[in-house]
Amino acid sequence: MVELIHDREALVEVATTFSEPARSWARALLALWFRDLSAGLPHDHQEYPAILLSAPEQVAQAVHDILQSSATPSLAFLRALTLGHRYGLDLGPPQALVSALRRHLGDSASVALRVAELLAHLGELDAATLRAAATAPTSEARIALPTLAIRFGVEKGGGLELVRSTLAQCPPQDLYPILCELGPAWPIPVHGRDADAVVTHLAERVGGELPPCPARGSRKLRAAAWVRTLAQARTDPFSLTAHALSNLPLPPGLLERIAGMLVILRSDAARDPVQSILQHLRWEPRILAQARQVLDPTLVPLPPLSSLLAEDHFGAALLVAPHQREASTAPLLERLALAPVARDLAGATLPGCGEALPAHLERAGDRSSLFRLAALTPSGPVLETLLRLPIPHDPEERAAYLFALASMGSPDCAERVRLMAHALPDLDAREGLALLDALHL
Repeated sequence: MVELIHDREALVEVATTFSEPARSWARALLALWFRDLSAGLPHDHQEYPAILLSAPEQVAQAVHDILQSSATPSLAFLRALTLGHRYGLDLGPPQALVSALRRHLGDSASVALRVAELLAHLGELDAATLRAAATAPTSEARIALPTLAIRFGVEKGGGLELVRSTLAQCPPQDLYPILCELGPAWPIPVHGRDADAVVTHLAERVGGELPPCPARGSRKLRAAAWVRTLAQARTDPFSLTAHALSNLPLPPGLLERIAGMLVILRSDAARDPVQSILQHLRWEPRILAQARQVLDPTLVPLPPLSSLLAEDHFGAALLVAPHQREASTAPLLERLALAPVARDLAGATLPGCGEALPAHLERAGDRSSLFRLAALTPSGPVLETLLRLPIPHDPEERAAYLFALASMGSPDCAERVRLMAHALPDLDAREGLALLDALHL
């Protein structure tokens, strides 16, 4: 059992009376460790998705409070709301949410882009919102704008040619990320060495008949043929985009994964949304949200969270995690690089993986994601481990390490952070130093 070096009463005091960023630091810890959003959501936090997942029953009110404020919501918060929707979280009454989001369209072009993303997922994207989003900086809009254009165009009756013309304006490296924005928010587990094996295995798992795929030839040709066959006659944005990509030079492994997603999408969803997620691998936000609403763990035997994680069955893990928060989620620490959903789940189930965190921090390899989790786990063992570790050589890892030290909220770590910031002038220590100052350390 993980014990924090700060008790709940002390965190509540910081969350309600201290200045930023100490206030956000404490609010994040209250959510992640005590499932308590009564003090509100952090003003800005890089682990917003995990915070939303940690206390799903309190999210709607906390989101409402931020959006009804006259203050401009942070981009991280708005992006997390879109991800929260894809994770099936209840963000509040749809029309009230849409109305509150539209109030912030004029805050800035970057905010308009993030608002447009969520409105698109809610089926409320209009031409005026799309025009506002189109003025966002290219660095932020490179993936988001083509995705929005496809969603909007298909909703207005556009088909395969519209999707192809949109993708033709995008660099090759952006094509698969655009498809991922239209598809599941986590990687679908696929098994097999070629497209035939992938689609056959998934069809047996989720049920339903496969259409014939007459193509012969190389692994890549058969994978592309399966994508076209499975996407044929479907008119949703994901299937149309997958069809368009099948004629482009994507690696066969990606095409096989796309074919697997289409097999799941073509299957008949079970009448019971819980079984659609647990057994049929469905990934649509609507079905996951329905499953969250009706799931009663006293009536439905839930599989162990650890077994779902071992199978990379992230959709089911998102559904089960709130009911097994104390269960061991240590397998997630091995999968943090696999997908952002793994880190989000790890953050939302820290009571289940926090005990294993110190041992993982001492292992060799890229530990940036582990340091980000350590920043959310101010326990005695994590603090001692951080102080014992040598300063990382990699700049990104070093910055994450410094912030984890500052996030312990301990005078012992504060001294080391200030020494590092003084000795390493190239290290961006502003975030960590600001937190220490706000905590009066």
